[in-house]
Parts: sequence; C-alpha cells; structure tokens
Amino acid sequence: MVVTESSWQSRVSYVGDFFDNVQWLEEPRVLYQSIADELRKVVGCDTVSLRMLSVAGDEMIGYATSGSAKTLVQDSFTSLPLNVGRMPLLVETHQPIVYDLLNPNESDVKSETGVELGYRYCVTAPMLFNGELIGVIDFIYRDGEFSEEDVPWLLELCRVVGSAMGMVGVSERMTELRIADEVRRIGIELHDSLAQPVSVVALEADKALMALDEGDVETLRHGLLRLREASVQACNSIRHEVLVLGEGVDEREDLSDVVERFATRFSSQWGLKVLFERPNNAIMVTKNVGDQVLRILNEALGNVVRHARAGEVVVGLSSGSGMLSLRVEDDGCGFDMRTLPAEKMGLRIMKERASKVGGKLVVASVPGEGTSLVADIPLSA
Repeated sequence: MVVTESSWQSRVSYVGDFFDNVQWLEEPRVLYQSIADELRKVVGCDTVSLRMLSVAGDEMIGYATSGSAKTLVQDSFTSLPLNVGRMPLLVETHQPIVYDLLNPNESDVKSETGVELGYRYCVTAPMLFNGELIGVIDFIYRDGEFSEEDVPWLLELCRVVGSAMGMVGVSERMTELRIADEVRRIGIELHDSLAQPVSVVALEADKALMALDEGDVETLRHGLLRLREASVQACNSIRHEVLVLGEGVDEREDLSDVVERFATRFSSQWGLKVLFERPNNAIMVTKNVGDQVLRILNEALGNVVRHARAGEVVVGLSSGSGMLSLRVEDDGCGFDMRTLPAEKMGLRIMKERASKVGGKLVVASVPGEGTSLVADIPLSA
C-alpha cells in the first residue's frame, strides 16, 4: 500500500507533536512502551520494536515492542549484536536495512517462524543523537503493507524520534555508566586502601597470639600497637570514601574554594602535608567538570598516601583560554615510568575521568625525585 507524501509529512509532524507533549518523567520502560505503541499506530505497520544501544556499545537491547510480532521479537531477538548480519553496515553508514523474510540476504539471520506467522518485511532504521547512533527501530510488516517508497520516511521518523529520545537515552546510559564507574572505583579504592591494613591486622594478630603463647610481652605489645594502627588506617579509609561519595560541586561556588576545602580535610585526616596554591582569579565550572576534578584529586592524593612516602604535596589550580589545569606534585620516592603496568587501575581511572569531560591527564615521575600529575580540562564540558 503506497502512502502519499502529504500523508507521511502529516505522520512525521504528528510524531513531533507527540514528543512535545509526552510525559518525560514517566518510568523509562513505560515511556519507551508508549513511544512504540504510538509509532505503530502512526506508521500503520504490524509491529514496532524499539532498541537502545547497550552500555558496552556492542549490541542493541530491546526496550519495548508493540504489535502482534511482539512474542517473536522478544523470544528470538531480545538483543541484536552489532557485528551480526548487515548491522555493521548500518553502524557505519547510518542507513536503514530492509529485510525481505521470503528472500533473505545471505548474511541475514533467517526467521522461518516469522515467515510462517505471515510477516514479510522488516525495516531496521537508525536513531541518531548529535550524529551518534543511540538505537534502532524495527518496523515489521505483513504482505501488502510495505512499499520501498516508505523507507526514506521511516528514516525521517527515526530522525525525529532520535532527536527527542536522545536526552532520555543518553541520560539513562550515562547514569548506568556513572554507577558502573563508581562501583569499580570504590572497589579499587577499598582494595588499595584496605588490603594493606587488613593484611597487617591478620599478620600482627598471628604474631600476637604466638607471643602470648610464648609469654613474650614485648612482642605482644608491639603487635597490639600495629593492630591498632592498621585498624585506624582502615577506618580512616572507609570514612574518607564515604565523605568523597557525598562530595559535590555547586556551580555557584569558586572551584578553588572547593579544592582548598577538600585538600585541607584530606591533610587533616591522613596527616599528609598538602599545600594549596590558590589562583588569583575565581574558577567557575559546570558541576560535571567540578565533580571529575575532585575525583581525580582524591585519586591522586590517595596514591601519594599509599605509595609515594612523601613528606609534602603541592596542589595547584589555574585557568585560562577556556581550560583549567589541576596540578599535583609530591616529593616522594617516585617510580620508573617504564615499569608502570599499562593496566594500573588508579592511573587509568584518572585518565578516563579527564577524558570523560574532554580533558587529558599526564603523569611524570623519576625514582627518588617525586611525581607530578597535570589534568587539563575544559571549563564548561
């Protein structure tokens, strides 16, 4: 059935109006389902399936399906890997794929069940947001419902949907990424901060028990002191991590005030001398940038406490030409950059944090001469 150009224009306009009035604060799954339901009615096909790009970026995950082919889609194609069939072509060109179930392409995943149930065509069209692929929409047709002339209009519909849904999809994925990132970071932080004091607790407890059995009071006393020291260090690590999780940047506050307050508290808690070199000008940043700067600073200072055996750390903050620069320098033992494992998690996380807001991070160190770290980040990312 051929649909006129004016009719398609009305459909595209209707979808735009639908998004203007949609309840964006609905629970995401409910929102996605209402979008799939509305698209199916507007397009006039049998089934519409809405998929969003996975957090890992390697497959399309089914979020909502509307129509009689719902069971078929959910049972057979819950997730759609990006490296299967003609999907790599869609990823590369952002052009839709037309599947003829009766005459499949040699690289297509065949669906005999779909043919038996009377479905003939499926058009998989990309959803883009700011030029990036964020999902796809599958339009499934029975015989007599589909025309090749519909494809450009389906692509136009997906353009409207992608523009409107981008913020929802990106927001949800970024939330998942932030959660995953924080879970990983906290795990690493707790491992690095607690592994040593806890292992000391276990070791000194064994020594103390042996000294008790042997009546060696001096060794017992020394062991108990080490137990207390290790326990205090573990408690400080947990307390500090909880405080960092609750730390945030108010966009109305000078970042220098936030960094100075953080450095002072860190110094007091860990007994590390931290000198803050305050810039002459106020540095105002977005919350996103400010939060990442604090997390990088926390990781950098934590590395000094754990590894550097430093007597003093200098933290500097400066800005100019739309960029800010965070500098952390210690007078510790340093290390040979050539022997640093490429997978060193603390450094990798700091680099990821800087990259996430459009910045870069550079570390330099020489054995016996300390370590310096510089993160250059756009002010308004």
